[in-house]
Amino acid sequence: MSTKPPATLNPGSTAPLPAPKEVPWWGALILAIISAGIGVLGTAYAMRPNPAGVTTPPGIGSLFTDSITFLPHILILFGILADIFTLQGSYSIPSLVGICSIPLNGLLKYFWDGIATVLAGAYEIITTKPAPEQLQAGAGRFMRGGAVEGWDGCEIKGFEFLSSEYAPQGLVVTATIFWYYLLDLLMNRDPLDSTVTWIAFILFFGLQAMQLRSCANLKDSFLIKTSIALFEGFFIAGVGYGIVQATIPSRLPSALLPQGPNLSSLTKNKDGVLVDSAGHEYIVGPDGRPLAKTFLESAAEAAGPAAQTTCSA
Repeated sequence: MSTKPPATLNPGSTAPLPAPKEVPWWGALILAIISAGIGVLGTAYAMRPNPAGVTTPPGIGSLFTDSITFLPHILILFGILADIFTLQGSYSIPSLVGICSIPLNGLLKYFWDGIATVLAGAYEIITTKPAPEQLQAGAGRFMRGGAVEGWDGCEIKGFEFLSSEYAPQGLVVTATIFWYYLLDLLMNRDPLDSTVTWIAFILFFGLQAMQLRSCANLKDSFLIKTSIALFEGFFIAGVGYGIVQATIPSRLPSALLPQGPNLSSLTKNKDGVLVDSAGHEYIVGPDGRPLAKTFLESAAEAAGPAAQTTCSA
């Protein structure tokens, strides 16, 4: 009497994962413009002057004004939180560079002192009044709403002793972090990849500058000191980016972005190989993203040649 072998369970075939859908650059641009428009209109509404003698408690408008006021803190926390969730260690570096810009901004005031002395009275920057005018409660354009009383956002909280009369810390930190991301994208990615970042930089820096224009170290020479904040941010971010690029380029934010074009933009040649408009060949990776064949070849060479064995008779 023969017995049948026990039935075995064979795993069913699994369908391959579909290729991830990517938002085209023009779609991201449209989304950024719409978001920017909503932010500008909301901020303009929140910052509108109150009727004379009328005071109102903080409302939804304070969300916009406080977001602009706390923009440097938001950018710093963004990098830290992004690395907490991604565990990549790439987004905390721009935040660290932004924090380093605070004491450097205080040291650079001696450089600007020298420039002002050499140029004597050529710039309005040396005529800035040392004491800011105090706004009365319930009056003024920027007293509507606000979650923090008595803080204007000109300097980073806790670092007021490092302030400079030539540029508010808040503007310098914002410019530094944005410049870091922009330099990384401009140097390592296609220029189109930085379009949305440019729009965000111009929009948020402009809104923050308008929000802080009553600061003592900004109001009397608005354009000059705003330009100084942009220059300091570019200089500090450039130094930080150069150090990371030369030592640990794998920790740049651009290293985490997908490489290569979209799969939909590639075509198959007569041999069935995917190529772009320039004729470069691509291979679809396990995640559905195209990888340049030259990139795979260079990675294989970097891994070292295969061991060769020879035999002799």
